[in-house]
This record gives sequence, C-alpha cells and structure tokens, in this order.
Amino acid sequence: MTGVTSAARRFGPDAGHVPTANRRMVHDGLVRRYVVAAPSTEKLAYPLIIGLHGGGATPEGFAAVTGLVANGARAGYLVALPAGYGRSWNGGDCCGPAWRRNVDDVGWLLAIVEDLSAVVPLDRRRIYAAGWSNGGKLAMRLACEKSEEIAAIGIVGSGLGYELPMARPVPLVAFHGTADPFHPYHGGVRDDRDHRFVLTGALATVDRWSQLLGCDIGPERSRWSPSVTCRRYYSSQSTTEAMLFTIDGMGHQWPGRSVAAGAVWHLWEDLGSGTDEIDATAEMLHFFGRHALPGPRHATGG
Repeated sequence: MTGVTSAARRFGPDAGHVPTANRRMVHDGLVRRYVVAAPSTEKLAYPLIIGLHGGGATPEGFAAVTGLVANGARAGYLVALPAGYGRSWNGGDCCGPAWRRNVDDVGWLLAIVEDLSAVVPLDRRRIYAAGWSNGGKLAMRLACEKSEEIAAIGIVGSGLGYELPMARPVPLVAFHGTADPFHPYHGGVRDDRDHRFVLTGALATVDRWSQLLGCDIGPERSRWSPSVTCRRYYSSQSTTEAMLFTIDGMGHQWPGRSVAAGAVWHLWEDLGSGTDEIDATAEMLHFFGRHALPGPRHATGG
C-alpha cells in the first residue's frame, strides 16, 4: 500500500486517523484531484468505494460529514473521494459548472480506477459508488453507463434524471428525508442561472430504478424505526434489489450525521434537520457487502 500512503495526511476527527493521500491527474484536458484512503489491513485485492460529494462541497467536507473514510477503511475498503469540477458533477441532467461545460465525469471516475489499479491490487468485482445530492446523480449516471464495472451504488438526497438501459442490473440503496428543502422528497424544480432543472422525487426514482433492474417483487414495506420506513424491490431471478429508506422530517442531510450548510458546502441554505435513527454509511457498507459483479474474483494492478 506504500504507493497510496506515501503522501499520507489526515482529514480530521471523522477520518478516524486513516492514512490518506492526494493524487492529481489530467483528464479531458483538466487537472483533476482525488483523495484516497487506505485501509490498514493488507489484502490480495481491495474493494473500492468512490465517494461523491454534493454540489458546492469538497472531498474533505464529504469525509467529515459521512464518516465514509473511517468506516469504509475499517471494513477493508479502499475509499476514493474525487473533487468535482467547480465543486459540481455532470450528472447528465445537471448540475453547475460541470454540467454547463459537459465535463466527462464518468470517464474521470473510470480513470481514477485505472490510476489506483496501477498502485494497488483492486477487486474489479467490487467497485461501488456512494453519492450525496449532485454526487448521487453522478453515481446513477455511472451505473447506467458502466453497469458492467459497478457492483452497486448508494445515494442520499438525490433523484434520477438521466437513464440508459443497463447492460446488467446495478443494485441501489437510497435515503431521502421527507422535509428535504434542497431536493424535495416528492420532486420539484430548481433554478440554476438560466436553466430550470426537474428534480425527480424519491419514490419515483426508486420505482423507476427497480424497473430498470427488472425487479418483479415489491415494493415490500417495513418500519425500520419510529421515523424511518423502508421500501424494497427485488428479483425472483437474481440477487438484484433496490431499496429506499424514507426518513420522516429529515432535511437535506446524511442520515446518522447532521451539518450546517456552511460547514462543508459552498452554500448557505438551511439544509433542515438530521436524524440518528439510521446511519446511511453503515447501511451502505452492509448493502455493498452483499453485492458483487458475477464471476470469480480477479485483481488488477499493484
């Protein structure tokens, strides 16, 4: 792991003192940056989680809020946290500078995988994406366009706006608060300069994703906790599934954590209340742990 950890530094308290390194590369004519966190345990091949911050945020802020670095590394994952162009991602239907410039963010994420595989052995059956808000849109776009390479994805406070038929079904776990003022639970619109974006609601997003996956059972509903309900779709023919955790009264927050907008986002809107009834990071790790691409494990790189 020396290739990843030689430039080690620390995020802060929520990084759990996990060794991390900054890496830079040129992609699509742009100098891009990402941070990689290395687990302390040696493995023959490392599963990888690509963590995608929300619009207006940074990799460091995303790590501080979600705990993905500490918890992912503790579970044995390599965690890569890219920085969006102009603190934004081109999710296909939005948002910000990356969308307006039509930045090749899907290609950038795949370039990160190849960059890491030259340094450490990656388990190519177990590559995942976890995105918040605008980052969730890119996670869904990545899954649609590169389904043969992505084992599963997790999103928080986001919605489907861009889709393509998948070559293989990519399981999804989603979390959304009913009081989200930034990406409303039931959908809505949001203006960005001279463009109005349509925001697909949480129920419509997971319903549609389940159709893309070919799920024929569900939604099965269950009460997770007093304020959290779960809808699950799955297939009688495979292990694919789509899940939505609805959190009553939660705003545009990462479940299990809460933050003021100015703390990690380059915006000052009220993000609403958080919740401690469910931990999105822990549930994503559990979800990712039961999904892998088909075939025998194979490592690349290192």
